[in-house]
Amino acid sequence: MLGTKRIAMRTLVIDPADNVAVTLADTPGTETSEAIPFAHKVAVRPIAVGEPIVKYGVPIAFATRDIPAGTWVHEHNAKSYFVAKKEAQGQ
Repeated sequence: MLGTKRIAMRTLVIDPADNVAVTLADTPGTETSEAIPFAHKVAVRPIAVGEPIVKYGVPIAFATRDIPAGTWVHEHNAKSYFVAKKEAQGQ
């Protein structure tokens, strides 16, 4: 699978519990996937809407839409727990 090979070649999974990896270089897009900038998160497996995004073995955000494996994980499809908490507090 192209997406899986792309993930393995250009990313680092920090903790075995993580469902995202960090890109080690800018990753160009393909006909079926978008470009992912250096040091950004990429899904290593499908992440369902509402599911925690885990990095460093810790939930850091939640998916705001379904995220296929190999997809860039950023504010267009995820929301930080910290930001969500601040918004809920009116800050």
